[in-house]
Amino acid sequence: MSDPSKAVFLSYAREDTDAAKRIADALRSQGLEVWFDQNELVGGDTWDAKIRGQINSCALFVPVISANTQARLEGYFRLEWKLAEDRSYLMAKGKTFIVPVAIDATTERGAQVPDAFLKVQWTRLPGGETPPAFCARVKTLLGGEPLGDAHGRPGAGSTEPGRPRLAVAGVADPGPASARPATTQVLPRWMWAVFAAVMVAVGAGVMFLRPPAPSAPVAASAREPKPAPAAPAAISAQSVAVLAFANLSDDKNNEYFSDGISEELLNVLAKMPELKVSARTSAFHFKGKDTPIPEIARQLGVAYVVEGSVRKSGDKVRITAQLIKAADGFHVWSETYDRDLKDIFAVQDEIAGRIAKTLSAKLGLARPSAVTTNLKAYNLYLQARANLAKRVYANLELARQQFESALALDPDYSPARAGLATTYSLLPSYARSFTLARNRELYGRAMREARLVLEKEPGNAEAWMIIGYVDTLFEWRWKEASEAVARALALAPNDAEVANFAGDYFRVVQERPGLPAMEARALELNPLNPANHWDLGYAYFTLRDYEHAVRHAQDAVALSPDSYDAYYCLIWSLGSLKRFDEMRAAIAAARSRTHESEAILLNLDVKAAILEGRTVDALRLQEKITPYAERGEYSPADHGYHYLLLGESDQAAYWLRRACEIHDSGMVFAEPIDLDRIAADPKTRFVLDMPELKELVEIRARNARAIRPQP
Repeated sequence: MSDPSKAVFLSYAREDTDAAKRIADALRSQGLEVWFDQNELVGGDTWDAKIRGQINSCALFVPVISANTQARLEGYFRLEWKLAEDRSYLMAKGKTFIVPVAIDATTERGAQVPDAFLKVQWTRLPGGETPPAFCARVKTLLGGEPLGDAHGRPGAGSTEPGRPRLAVAGVADPGPASARPATTQVLPRWMWAVFAAVMVAVGAGVMFLRPPAPSAPVAASAREPKPAPAAPAAISAQSVAVLAFANLSDDKNNEYFSDGISEELLNVLAKMPELKVSARTSAFHFKGKDTPIPEIARQLGVAYVVEGSVRKSGDKVRITAQLIKAADGFHVWSETYDRDLKDIFAVQDEIAGRIAKTLSAKLGLARPSAVTTNLKAYNLYLQARANLAKRVYANLELARQQFESALALDPDYSPARAGLATTYSLLPSYARSFTLARNRELYGRAMREARLVLEKEPGNAEAWMIIGYVDTLFEWRWKEASEAVARALALAPNDAEVANFAGDYFRVVQERPGLPAMEARALELNPLNPANHWDLGYAYFTLRDYEHAVRHAQDAVALSPDSYDAYYCLIWSLGSLKRFDEMRAAIAAARSRTHESEAILLNLDVKAAILEGRTVDALRLQEKITPYAERGEYSPADHGYHYLLLGESDQAAYWLRRACEIHDSGMVFAEPIDLDRIAADPKTRFVLDMPELKELVEIRARNARAIRPQP
């Protein structure tokens, strides 16, 4: 790398390597530096860090667009595109950074590219053949001039009406814009700025402001414009990320211990409402990666970063911690602690207190009210937290066992009990359990453990969060759920997990602007957790904003290509937009990448058949799923609602009755079931005879009326 301010980053799908190489060779022949080397496509953390660093420092980003990129709904190049788009939002109005190139007949209409790629003129280089005019234009752009096309004609900022034309290198101009079919105009820059400002104002009043919008169950109307992406928020001076401490112990199996020290420090800091603390999933994303501190801080949206190391030997431990100001890399504070393991909790408090005082003299830190002096219990607790964070059924089961073992050693260890409550509350969803006995057992254990925690710690936000979650998904006690969610948010306003669980409640009761603003808040606090991306996608789906749902689901797939939940949101949203080719490609990817049961995967095929109007196929697939539903291995709510959509009222009534009997969470949450549609069918309207569901319909109606514009 010579001068990043003059470098061009070439981003492409592996199927387009030959064409991309022709473009790179042509630019290099003119003395331009191009970051492109197919021999480096080896993956790994070091390679990933290098790519991110190059995108963050290059002068021009050239995405190569083709039928291959259209067909691939996932791929590393899509993460590159997202990083480039994010960087472009931080640039001045006239700055040219993204230079899209199409190497075949792919057009802008329906292109699977970020919005930023559509705000500038594309250049067409068939097969990657690159004329000297394009190289000359890139040289000009490196000098800071506005983007034109391969022939040097004006592009973005041109006075030509409509969207700038797609230029074809080496081909004559096809004529004036008025002689060709009209294309969609790009919004003026000032209008984008207004949209962003409005969204920032809405986000700032998540819990208090209620702007006009129609009821979620009806289609979006002119009264409710679809929200534009919010402008990047200013980074608070009182914000910090605690990175995973390095394990310097001889025994590499002690890594969970160094991770646990980091997480405990993070949890202590997170208890201060004035301090924004990046969540574990995002902060630990950089573990083992050679990512510069300023880049980590930029991606996490924090002003300070804590990093350190742990060396454990017998009953002794050495912890080194340092606080770094991200803007200049200055070490604000650093210190080394040599302690006996029996003093580990005092060490954690001491480190957290020093960091807090450095960040703000006004911030105080109280010692957590419940710790354990049993080192074996503490070790089990750290291992359980690590497994809980993975959100996979096998790991959740292991976390349950470890939390219970820790409590057997120290029954008064409240953090372990709160973690056990969280684990029990998540098991039904990840176990895909659809029987009354199993749901009642798991959710009942979650509630009991949470209440035991609150007996000792009335201010434990995690316990309040779990009570609100279970009341929402299983008990259907709406008043109690609302109160518990409010308590959790008040106690831990900067906790990403609390925000995420609160977003689930807002999705069920369809409360705006809590939906989708609360899920967006969780994403802001923990931007690298794929669950926050797909939950925000589900929130937009509930609001019938399928375009935004697709965008966030695609981000989730890019971060977690093996996650069924990410594909589920993407497939349902693409089908609702009638983008059926992409929907089928996503289903194929879900079948090849995820590890769900055949019944759960058949669910995707049923959705596709319903959305495409293939009624006979859908009914045949429903019959295949029925044995699984009978055994409690598939959601009766999903099964019944699908039959209702297919006009099979008798079958719908049978399965919806079973769903109500077991309080299947799909009735209110997982599946976007329209209770009004159920009420409209004489054979299924009995569902609303249930007081809990009737009350939910009334709550949703009140929320819709509360935000409608006054006449």
